[in-house]
Formats: sequence, structure tokens, C-alpha cells
Amino acid sequence: MKWNGRLKDGEKGGNHARVIGGALQVRVGGDGSGGGGNLLVYSTSEYLTGKTWIDGRPIYGKVLNFGALPNNSSKQFAHGITGMDRLTAFFFPIKTAGGTHRQIPYTDHAANNDNVISWSMDATNLTVDTHIDWSTSTGFALLEYVKA
Repeated sequence: MKWNGRLKDGEKGGNHARVIGGALQVRVGGDGSGGGGNLLVYSTSEYLTGKTWIDGRPIYGKVLNFGALPNNSSKQFAHGITGMDRLTAFFFPIKTAGGTHRQIPYTDHAANNDNVISWSMDATNLTVDTHIDWSTSTGFALLEYVKA
């Protein structure tokens, strides 16, 4: 089956992709026969990544659908993670209304120093700060972390 980007729950995209419980699973590695390799699962529910931290603890992952970015302000999003000890990886791709893709943190040095998007995270919330209007842009935060 050729990948068309429109898999429904339970469907497979050839030997390498499937949707289970609304989560996209992608097999990487192996010989292309569908055997071998690992499944990378991106989900808004907590999941084990299959990775191990430097001290032997398992690495968990979670995707946050942050929605619209704030307009010259801060926006908090409750991440719902319990027992997190350390954030090991953080990716926050955003898409503008014009279709441009960027990564947070973002700084546009050519425009001015106010065109900055920054983030922070505590035990309860992921917070995004903007200094101009980014409300027509949307983003997903992909978190990887270990637990205490």
C-alpha cells in the first residue's frame, strides 16, 4: 500500500506505518519486509519510547496538541505528566497560517528582537511566551522524559 497520509484507525500503510488507537506508529530499521526495526509511536497519551536514558531508566514520551500560540503574551498548557524527573528531549514544531514551519524556541534576528517565541516547563504546565501576535500559528510539543 502506498502511503497517502490518510490512514484510519486499524489500517496499515504498507509494512512501515499503521494507526492504532488514533496513534501513528512508524517502523524504522529492518529490511523493509515489516519484520525487525522499532515502532515509533506518537500519542497524546503517555507511552514508552523504547529508548533508555544514560542511567538505565526507560524514556517516556507524550505529544501535547498546544493549539494556537499566544498573542503577545503567555499561554499555559497542562501537560498531565506525573512523576517526571528530567526532560530528555523537547521538540516543538509550529506551522504558521501561511504554511511556514518553524521550531520553538524561535528568534527572527532580521525582523527585530521582539519576534521571539520561548518556552518553559514545570511540574504542571508547559508555558509559551511571545512578544508579538503568533495566534494564527499552531503547534505540537513532543516531549521525552524519565521518571523519578
